[in-house]
Amino acid sequence: MKIRVVVCLKNDKHIQRIMEYYENHYEKLEHFDLHMFSEYDLTKEYIQTHNLDIFLLDIKAKCEEPVKGKFLFAYLSEEKSLDMYEGEKAICKYQKAETLFQELFSSFAESLENKQYKFSSDSAKIYLFQNAGGGSGCTTVAMACAFAFAEQKKKVLYLNLEQTATLDEVFTSEGNSDFGDVIYAVKSDSDNQVVKILSCITQDKSGVFFIKPCRNILDREEITEEDMSLLISILRDSCDFEAIIIDKEFSLHRQNLEIMELADSITFVLEAKETCQKKFNQIADALLILEEQTDINFTDKTAVIFNKYNESQNIILNPGWKIKGGFPEYEHIGKRQIVQYISKMKAMKSL
Repeated sequence: MKIRVVVCLKNDKHIQRIMEYYENHYEKLEHFDLHMFSEYDLTKEYIQTHNLDIFLLDIKAKCEEPVKGKFLFAYLSEEKSLDMYEGEKAICKYQKAETLFQELFSSFAESLENKQYKFSSDSAKIYLFQNAGGGSGCTTVAMACAFAFAEQKKKVLYLNLEQTATLDEVFTSEGNSDFGDVIYAVKSDSDNQVVKILSCITQDKSGVFFIKPCRNILDREEITEEDMSLLISILRDSCDFEAIIIDKEFSLHRQNLEIMELADSITFVLEAKETCQKKFNQIADALLILEEQTDINFTDKTAVIFNKYNESQNIILNPGWKIKGGFPEYEHIGKRQIVQYISKMKAMKSL
């Protein structure tokens, strides 16, 4: 499903810049079907003969009364401080193209009434990464998995659900939305949830899509077990991703167990130190008991990856648990570079 956008701009060079960005960043903007015009009469003729979702009109365009309909209408202004013009929404046209399109997506989401959108007919696979203790490198490995999928040209979302998270060492973008906005979208219980959630998702230069962590960690506490299950279901079934990488701490709380049940693959990341392996053995014993109590099969989809691993270390995991491999310890290089190194290793291909 595409969001059809019609834009009437008087400046041909400005049109060219927007179209070049659209064509060169189509992967980011694939939900938009963009049509640009420089003359209002041609724009009006197109609108009257086609269905559309958004119409943006340059304030400088000469017209007596702009055509209106069952679509979002907004003026394109030259002033960032101008929010309204002649009783209609105004959007500044002189801003970075990525910021403009994200503002457009957010405005469209707010304008929807009784109109449900779904951007996928297939369900994404969910890959859950969890640690068996703090400092295991779980986030680094989860990010590397996202990098690996992006390098394979898969549309992948990295979703960090840790209580506190810092992603900007690896993932950056211009977007301002964060996970707090996603929580608000889920709780809105409206027909436009999918579009609202998608408007909060941004993309790193690696090709990985992601959601920025909550600016205020107290916002993270607002999401309930039901909200979390709904969010993951929407991302999986309605947002056109092929893979969703979920990165979070392990716990035996119901919310985490529900996420484990939704996951197609569960990977525990741990150091090969004896103490870390003993911690995982305790987790493994608990999972086996839960399988008997709930009839949920955790074992078959669970595996272990060792971080900071060398071949001299002794493996004392309980027998029967899959081990996908290990990564050496990297020193004196940045986190993004470590993620890139790990993403190219053989163990990533077995996920």
